[in-house]
Amino acid sequence: MKKFGVIAFLSLVGVGIVGCNDGGYFYGEENVISIDKFRVDTVIPQVVNLPDYIVSGGITLIGDDLFITDSRNDSVLIKVYDFNTGTYKAGLMPLGRGVGEFMNIFSMGQMMYENGEYKSLYSGPYYDSLYCLNYTKSVNSGKTVIDDVFSKDEISGLSDIRESIISMTKMSNTKWLITITGKSATLNGRDYFPPTLYIADKGDTMQYPMYKKPILNDDPNADGNMNLRLTSASMRPKPDGSKMAYLSSVMSRLSIFDAETGEYKHIIGEGEPDVDDVMTPTIFTVSKVSCYDGICVDDNYIYAPWSGKLTTPENREAYINEIRVFDWDGNLVVVLPIALPGVRSAILNSDGSGEMLLRDYNEKLYMLNVHDYISQ
Repeated sequence: MKKFGVIAFLSLVGVGIVGCNDGGYFYGEENVISIDKFRVDTVIPQVVNLPDYIVSGGITLIGDDLFITDSRNDSVLIKVYDFNTGTYKAGLMPLGRGVGEFMNIFSMGQMMYENGEYKSLYSGPYYDSLYCLNYTKSVNSGKTVIDDVFSKDEISGLSDIRESIISMTKMSNTKWLITITGKSATLNGRDYFPPTLYIADKGDTMQYPMYKKPILNDDPNADGNMNLRLTSASMRPKPDGSKMAYLSSVMSRLSIFDAETGEYKHIIGEGEPDVDDVMTPTIFTVSKVSCYDGICVDDNYIYAPWSGKLTTPENREAYINEIRVFDWDGNLVVVLPIALPGVRSAILNSDGSGEMLLRDYNEKLYMLNVHDYISQ
């Protein structure tokens, strides 16, 4: 049975709020904050010396173990290296169609730490099953260790939305937090793509839409993917599955969903692009401001890589120039300007140390310990 959750629009609360934008597009509390007063002096990350051939594909760092996910590998989908020396340690998720082999995998984005072991959920190419890969046991044994396999057909409420699932987070043995995006809808002949969260629990599925009404650019000259970009976001769950954080790519907006209360909170940068900017025919119809670009999380913080750079058909590279750190209540903690050119991604060490890897467009790595600045 499918049920639909009702989300109350909350009154404006919080510290450091300078205004409120109630455009009627979002469920939940919308807080406009001043970014500048949280910005510290420029920080200079340290160069990481690893061979160029290692730094490719998706990166996961757990302590001193560097996991590289790359479907172009000819034998395994994940390669493990010693982060300090670059020494090859193990190959995981064998490539193939046989028993214990995988044609492709997609990370669900949730890192779990249970009984001294690190684990993560991966989905197959058709989202038919979820595989819980035990990183710790796999590295120690030198072979792939799958702790659990979950059939999505056994998780109630997913049969009609499975093709649009991009994230599934295990909250408990029976409860799942599910992120849906890119599920096309049409209004007045224009397509739009509203992201939605679901909670599946013991046969019931509750739906929690983020948007009250579509954010839709009606400019007939806009390209076909324009409205997809308006609601595109990077997202990660809190490790315990109790919350989900969205970082908007085009609008300067952090959205936090509380799975316990069913409520959204939105944090908006003062003077930065928001709904009004993307709803009207502006430069957004032919190019794009990349605001937040990627996301990292741990038990305590949301790490928001910020670009704020205009990209055009001639220049599509939007470089990350600062890291904004929020707590899970949406409070801005610190803003770290990055003294590096061409940074395109940020990867947080999952061991809780606060180490953050920055990767540039030349595949060069740099290390920054974000906790050094949070504790000040």
